[in-house]
Amino acid sequence: MATLYGVGDKFKYMSRKIDGMTHRLLREVVRSVVTTLVYATPVKTGRARSSWRTGIGRQRVGVPFQPPQKPSSPAAGARRSIDEMEEALRQTVVGGKTVYITSNLYYMTDLNMGTSSQASLGFVERAIIEGRNKVKELADDFWKVVY
Repeated sequence: MATLYGVGDKFKYMSRKIDGMTHRLLREVVRSVVTTLVYATPVKTGRARSSWRTGIGRQRVGVPFQPPQKPSSPAAGARRSIDEMEEALRQTVVGGKTVYITSNLYYMTDLNMGTSSQASLGFVERAIIEGRNKVKELADDFWKVVY
């Protein structure tokens, strides 16, 4: 005869594992999308790459470099966006909060529409698709750890 002894402990254990894996999964997806966006963004001065902002629970506003300002190099612009994303992920409990990945740069829509010869039409959408693929990739690991 089966008993319910220990079932509550098992559910608590599974709940903690699910919470931990959900946070990990979300962080990995955010990293994938932001990194893909940053490096897919056409680069001339680095201003566009540096304009990607990551906010958790709230949207980040503004752009780091207003014309004529620009980062010291395109690589520095990319690094700024990625560092900001990593800082947001370190400082915030992600679960239950919306993650905002935005660029308020006035010409980002034009770049995404293919106006630059360096990036094809829809690089933002492709980054989102890569993030969705990352979820699928990590989902199998998620369930292996939970059970």
